[in-house]
Amino acid sequence: MTMTENKENKAKEKQYIVEKLNSDNPLIIKEILIELRDKGNSEYIPLLFDLLLKHQDSKIADTIKSFISDIKDSSLKEILIASIRNKKFNRIKKDLLTICWESRFDFSSQLNIFVDCLINDDFISAFEALTVIENLNADISEEIKNEQIKRLKEAITDTDKNKRQLIHDAIHIYFSNKIFRILIKIILYVNIQN
Repeated sequence: MTMTENKENKAKEKQYIVEKLNSDNPLIIKEILIELRDKGNSEYIPLLFDLLLKHQDSKIADTIKSFISDIKDSSLKEILIASIRNKKFNRIKKDLLTICWESRFDFSSQLNIFVDCLINDDFISAFEALTVIENLNADISEEIKNEQIKRLKEAITDTDKNKRQLIHDAIHIYFSNKIFRILIKIILYVNIQN
């Protein structure tokens, strides 16, 4: 196969995939997502975010979110962060944030973006941002922690009561030492069980 033929085949395959993803039939979308999962190709993630905007069908949306959350290609991190920042995707920001913590990638170097979401977005997106913050794995420098704590403390007085609690949790649960975090989770778990 020549290089030209190979490019033509790839272009035809891409056109085929895009047509299937743009179908209004949930079964066709699910089939092509299974095919993409088997290939492990993250090239179509931006198109999948567009589909999340387009489809109100929760089955399709759940299938797309599950597919994206399972991608282990590190390029997903950059695509997610760019999409979270893109106002075009504000309506699905909660979903994008959910994908962040479900993906298990470490977003520690993007902490400020999640603090922004916690401070500036609606309650549900803020809650998802807090979940991402709680699941950060890498040690964050004291300078960055202190900078983000300062931002959160400044924001706490200018927000509604529900979000104020989330911001308070971010300050005291995540930014405190890890032992304190574990103790809080144990206490919450025990309280839920009782």
